Amino acid sequence: MARWGRHFRPATPHSLTRHALVPIRRSHEAGGKYEGIIDRAVPEGRHAIDWRDDGLDGEAEWVFLFQEPPVEMHITPETDCILQGMIEGKWIRPMMESGTVDWSVASGGNNLIAKGGEEGVAGLPIKIRDIEDHKSMPREVRGAKAIVRYRPASGRETVEHVTFGRDLVEIPVLKLVQGVQRYCRTSRAGEAGARVNAVNLGAAGRLAAYATDPARRRRAFFGAFCPISFARSAGHLSHDEAVDLLNRTRANLFREVSSRRESAGPGSEISIADIDGNDVLVGKGALLLAKQ
Repeated sequence: MARWGRHFRPATPHSLTRHALVPIRRSHEAGGKYEGIIDRAVPEGRHAIDWRDDGLDGEAEWVFLFQEPPVEMHITPETDCILQGMIEGKWIRPMMESGTVDWSVASGGNNLIAKGGEEGVAGLPIKIRDIEDHKSMPREVRGAKAIVRYRPASGRETVEHVTFGRDLVEIPVLKLVQGVQRYCRTSRAGEAGARVNAVNLGAAGRLAAYATDPARRRRAFFGAFCPISFARSAGHLSHDEAVDLLNRTRANLFREVSSRRESAGPGSEISIADIDGNDVLVGKGALLLAKQ
């Protein structure tokens, strides 16, 4: 595995985040389309955010950190980057809407990248190709995990979301980063696109988030799958029907989270710990929610 600067950190990372309730593998089969927003200033280490009259979930995700903005780079399988864990904070109420989610409201400004670790070790220095093939993935990466924990508003047992390095084999990361690069070069990205130097890889793996939990997804899906759409599925749902079904499934899933008070409440701390495949702490941090 390439180790080209264990103390290297990009300055003031920016993140282009991606969101999808559909399975990651399926969502990228048709070309690896990147869907997300530019979060202009993602903090590292510890950060406090203002409380809203809502619950916040902290998903466990991975992020690629680059030495320079990808718009200025030639992205190939040999491109060097740092793999680090990230908390993606999602406010619950926007996720409960049955229509298309405004991701800038749901998760913009609520994200945090882990920082540092034991003896100055910072993240996992890798090449993009280290993620592409599970068989050749270095042990430090394959066994790595980003663990996000918090106490829910219900006061019940601690919520724990975990994503593993091996979960990333489901994502065509090279196509994803190249897609981000193309987007950041367009007028839609604006001036912020030229400063993006971190790419969020989304919630990968069954344990990474409420939205990736198979049991929750099944309950939400069958609650949204009305008899009419069930009958039509014998053929195929239209694109609009499929999108509507996915939106209603997502809304059902987060309504359950809300009704059970399973998200973080005011005054909570959402922590993250990144541990590599050799059980070395390579990143940590906390997102602090202000009290009401």
